[in-house]
Amino acid sequence: MVSMSWASSLIHILLYIMNNKLNKIGYILVSILAGITVGIVLSVYVGLLACIQTLINFPIRVYYGCMAHRMAREINNYDEAEDMWSRHIEKIEQNSKEN
Repeated sequence: MVSMSWASSLIHILLYIMNNKLNKIGYILVSILAGITVGIVLSVYVGLLACIQTLINFPIRVYYGCMAHRMAREINNYDEAEDMWSRHIEKIEQNSKEN
């Protein structure tokens, strides 16, 4: 059996650490590359879904807002319309009395 000196075992330990550091650097680079790729694909997907959702929902919300405004205006005009008809009937009665 060959015994190793402390210097040669220290060299083996340092070489083992260096190889692991190189492996870790490789893993880090692959992880960064994969993360960037997945991140870009995921962000494009989320962006497209948000765009489609906005393109569909925005016109619908504008339509509902306009309809609500129109209904509120019709309700306000309904009271005025009754006054208008009552004034019209009064004018007709006055004209028929005068003639």
